Amino acid sequence: MADKTILVIGGGLEAVEGIAQLKADGFFVAVCDGNDEAPGFGPADAAIVASIYHAEQCVPAIAEFHRNVRAIDGLIVLACDAPHVGARVAAAIDIPGLPVAVADRMVDKLAMKEQLQACGIAVPDFSSIKDLASLNALVGKWGKIVVKPVDSRGSKGVSVLDHTGDAAWAFDHAKAQSPSGRVMAERFVEGRQLSTESLVVDGVAHTIGLADRNYEFMARYAPFVIENGGDLPSDLPSATLDRVCDVLNAASVALELHSGPVKGDLVIDDKGGVFVIELAARLSGGHLCTFEIPFSTGVELVTLAGRLATGQAVTASDLAPRSNKSVCIRLLFPEQEGELKKVSGLAAASGSEGVLKMLVWAVEGMQCKLPTNSGGSLGMVITTADNRLEAQARAQKALDRIQLDIR
Repeated sequence: MADKTILVIGGGLEAVEGIAQLKADGFFVAVCDGNDEAPGFGPADAAIVASIYHAEQCVPAIAEFHRNVRAIDGLIVLACDAPHVGARVAAAIDIPGLPVAVADRMVDKLAMKEQLQACGIAVPDFSSIKDLASLNALVGKWGKIVVKPVDSRGSKGVSVLDHTGDAAWAFDHAKAQSPSGRVMAERFVEGRQLSTESLVVDGVAHTIGLADRNYEFMARYAPFVIENGGDLPSDLPSATLDRVCDVLNAASVALELHSGPVKGDLVIDDKGGVFVIELAARLSGGHLCTFEIPFSTGVELVTLAGRLATGQAVTASDLAPRSNKSVCIRLLFPEQEGELKKVSGLAAASGSEGVLKMLVWAVEGMQCKLPTNSGGSLGMVITTADNRLEAQARAQKALDRIQLDIR
């Protein structure tokens, strides 16, 4: 791979490990990020400073690098929701990539669901919300709903609403986080939620990772939807997981995703029905694709995505899991708001039994707030054990050793 140059769009903390894996695989790695001190620039061979969420900034900067510094062979979007920008970059410098129209649909939750529904893929009932009256009508019809921006990311602006909630607040909260000012709602489907990671090769989606999402704090942080990590592999029945893989393949076809990564959020209801909440045409954040899946399955997903993006062969045997280890990720949340005076216990936590990886980004002197979206955590720990319950217990034990003095 030494003669292949891969562009990684996204240089945040959650991309660092994947960037290092690409470099270790022999790629020349160029990273684009709007932060001139992006963590991902550290392991990279070259840095391009430009906003990855604004094509008018990103495309010219990358095109100039491609013309005058080093030709780019392919790109991946890693741990950031910017496939629409990646598609425009690919078109501008004439490398393989998603068609712009396909990528644009992938960052428009309403258009995505309309396409899936039209192709017979099960999704939760949904509707565009133009005003407060239509939102109240859906609460009356469905009882419990999720209100969200049509085109935001990281669960920003998302809340759960029922007849006891404040519909006006939920509408305004979602609209404020939508760049286009659009709001949608969908019926809340009770059931088990999954995070999935697939790589589409020659039009077939190979699903490598299926993780159970952990929503134990739904009541604590209501009406916000706060995920507290997850567990890999899923402990759902194998027949159910086979159906999930079939649905992901059909959904990828429906959305015209013929090559590259697909990140999935799905829910399985109490009758065993599989519903697609959202798909993303990129590699995930949260250390799922960069650490958890490689550790659990032995499949180096990021490097395979890089090879696929640069025109190299990726075979079914490359994508076949070689192990099935238990891995658990849990997040560190503040229990109150205020100034963080001191963080202690980090060494004891990181040295706890079964801890594979721990990151704490809490900084003394910062103002802590209770979480309102997936970006509200102060750190995370990843653990392993011979079984899921022990991995979970080890994660909690490590987190319990971290003391946050918030006043």
